[in-house]
Amino acid sequence: MKTTKITKEQIFQAASKIANEQGLKQVTVRNVAAACHVSIGSVYNNYETKGELVFDVAKDYWRSVFDAAVLDSLPKDDFCDFCGALYEILAQKLSGFMREWVSVMSTFSDEDKSVGRAKEAEIFSGFKNLLQTALDNDKKINPDVWENDFSKEEMLNFIFTNMLNSLRQGAKNCDFLIRVLRKAIY
Repeated sequence: MKTTKITKEQIFQAASKIANEQGLKQVTVRNVAAACHVSIGSVYNNYETKGELVFDVAKDYWRSVFDAAVLDSLPKDDFCDFCGALYEILAQKLSGFMREWVSVMSTFSDEDKSVGRAKEAEIFSGFKNLLQTALDNDKKINPDVWENDFSKEEMLNFIFTNMLNSLRQGAKNCDFLIRVLRKAIY
């Protein structure tokens, strides 16, 4: 293959296109190099590992999920409505991504898995912050519901874990979780 100069951005764009059109599993160094018409070594000159490339693609994917326009469209006054609407957006945008992410992560080296978990934690922290803000903005929530053994933090962790598990299982909505929340916090 002819050696061609290519930028990291061009490689990233090709990898993103592959992920969007064929799925995250197809983001391999070989496939990206072929899409860019460069050698595999040219990709490795810009990304030290396949994991680094996949993490950039995944981070951009999550960024698109939490786009400002998307977040502005969510209900502001009702935490449960916010959670339900956010979940539906996540379920739509992440339909196959969550299952593929787990599968792709399993193929990485231990070092890349560690990096992937750290990047995932960073993304999930932003997700939890969104939930925290929405919870704090809902003035209808009974303030007496929060106690030492029933804290906002525990509630947010419970919601986050349930939403994430439901997304991984491919559930279209989180209606039961919303009904539980309404009974617990109002």
